[in-house]
Amino acid sequence: MELAYAKERQAVVDKYIKLQGWYEQVAVNIRQNKRYEGYEHEWEPREEDDPLNDFDGGKFWMSCLEAELRILEEKYGKKIGRKHMWVGINPLCKDMKECYDIMIKMTEKHSYFDKSLWCVEAYTEKGYRPHIHLMMETKAKPHRIIETIAKNFKCSKNFIECKNYKNDILYKEHIDYIQGYKTDNKLEYVESDRKERIQEGIPQYINNYLV
Repeated sequence: MELAYAKERQAVVDKYIKLQGWYEQVAVNIRQNKRYEGYEHEWEPREEDDPLNDFDGGKFWMSCLEAELRILEEKYGKKIGRKHMWVGINPLCKDMKECYDIMIKMTEKHSYFDKSLWCVEAYTEKGYRPHIHLMMETKAKPHRIIETIAKNFKCSKNFIECKNYKNDILYKEHIDYIQGYKTDNKLEYVESDRKERIQEGIPQYINNYLV
């Protein structure tokens, strides 16, 4: 029973990860009032106060994923899974060491980060850009976390992305991502990050009682 549930759940998560870009494009088309089936050119801007102008593809994607997982849990009689917050920090730091030092001081000062897992990265397909991936379990609201991070890194709130996940959605996948288990097309950057972390004496990832 457990194995069957795990396989079905993973299949659902994998399906939605692949479809995430499609959901975002659907949202764009809805906001622009576009039509399908060869009539994409026939559209008109919506009225300014139309709520569909703010249609969020990410929330649409998440609601569909959660709905399908709830059906699966009911099928197998499962309890509601864990919640976590996924945070991306893109400060204007000169290197990984500066990024790491600021993050360490912040996590030691604020109890928000008592149960967290994070890593510092810098190498991307667009060049060298020090940034942090953070996963945490907290009752704090996203806006409070964003305010705290922006203040400590002395950066704009726009440089920080913060999103709540519940019901174990992407819980394992986010842990794997921080620990360096990524797709083949990113392995070159993973290795470059690993080498610089070793050179600068930075842990490959920092686990504060999360896993």
